[in-house]
Amino acid sequence: MSLMRNLRTQWSSNDLAEALITLFQRCPPIVDLFVGATPMDQVAHKIATIVQAQAPELVRESPVEPAHALPILATAVQAVVLKSLQGEQLLQAEYLILPLTRTLVDSLDTANLPAAQQRLAEGILRLYRQWEEASRQQRSTQRNMMQHQ
Repeated sequence: MSLMRNLRTQWSSNDLAEALITLFQRCPPIVDLFVGATPMDQVAHKIATIVQAQAPELVRESPVEPAHALPILATAVQAVVLKSLQGEQLLQAEYLILPLTRTLVDSLDTANLPAAQQRLAEGILRLYRQWEEASRQQRSTQRNMMQHQ
């Protein structure tokens, strides 16, 4: 029984990753983020894995439109930001979740979204800005420590 449940979980997670890849490929600014060594499918699968662990009910979602992906991406962003703020090194695929999500949210016409999705988009951007500021302060602190050695 456990094997069947694991297979279903992996299948659902893979379906979510494939849906995210399709969504990302329709957004040229997101495609532009993937000029380096980390492929889009690796990031999409990382998002699906995070969401499976944090909010498994969202794995059944199949985001066809960017606005439908907001809860999925918000879950992934929260997990990545938390990991980063705890001082853990982010993998490239984890790091790319942040600019990818910001790019997707920036591409939305939030004025035409339902209120709940508007709040979610605003929350994602606010969290991204806070993470950016904390990362900038952390780099500054590290530079200052290196100069005083």
